[in-house]
Amino acid sequence: MSYWISMHDRVEAYLDIRRSLGYALRVEGEELKRFARFAETQGHKSALTVDLALAWANASQKVSPVYRARRLEIVRCLAKYCVLFEPETEIPAPGLLGPAHRRVTPHIYSQQEIADLLKAAGHLAPQDGLRPLTMKCFLGLLASTGLRVCEALRLTRNDVNFANGVLTVWETKFRKSRHVPLHHTAVEALNEYAHLRN
Repeated sequence: MSYWISMHDRVEAYLDIRRSLGYALRVEGEELKRFARFAETQGHKSALTVDLALAWANASQKVSPVYRARRLEIVRCLAKYCVLFEPETEIPAPGLLGPAHRRVTPHIYSQQEIADLLKAAGHLAPQDGLRPLTMKCFLGLLASTGLRVCEALRLTRNDVNFANGVLTVWETKFRKSRHVPLHHTAVEALNEYAHLRN
């Protein structure tokens, strides 16, 4: 006898338990809801099967092989949860559709590229507005600290300690906070931007 009535029930139970443990699962949650709708359109009412998971992962041939493998990997996580309650659940083998992640080779900007980027940011329109100053300061901060874009976007004035030359970055990856030391030139640039913004 099935523990759940529909695939939607399985997905909701899985997402509820994972989110209660602190996982956001924004993208994965949306993908699993699509999977549940797919299962319903296929008339699938029993435990999760490898055939169903493969059919869904391969449903759109317009996407890349990595994306199809990622879709299958997401359903595999759901299957590993479902098998605890429904032993007849089939768990797709890892890597069944190939690698689910592709690491893009990072580009490390040269000093000249950074200088060119900052110069171009300074020429953004409107020239008499705050936008060019903000973008130049923002890009300079990223280049000088190595902050993630989302971390830099969340910064407030209170996060900058001009006297000690330290940035406080709150609730970063894995919900940790940290202090980032600033070079004196970065402190001067942030201080100048703060005055201009005022």
